[in-house]
Amino acid sequence: MTFQEFQRYYETEHVKLIKFLPEVCCYVRRYLKPFDRGPVAGDHLEDPEAYDSISEIWFETKADFESAMKRLAQPEVAQAVAADEERLFDRKSIRVYLVEERYSSLPPQKG
Repeated sequence: MTFQEFQRYYETEHVKLIKFLPEVCCYVRRYLKPFDRGPVAGDHLEDPEAYDSISEIWFETKADFESAMKRLAQPEVAQAVAADEERLFDRKSIRVYLVEERYSSLPPQKG
């Protein structure tokens, strides 16, 4: 599957699965594009093209998250998601993380 086919399928078909999670308040797909690795990205990366996208699924509350996880564990929902993921992803390489955000106050920019 080309990157364009991947992106098209993700945006037209896979996104429909979010219907199983009414608790979601924001669903973002970020498509990754490699760039000159230089000192910012680091030369230590084994495979800079190992992933094509990062998906963010946001919830307003921990209770909303927990409710969604229970729904995803239901056999009919888990089966539908897994079947579609098989078409799109290498499921063995999928990583899932909980994110805790911190914000920095930055000085006003000159200009």
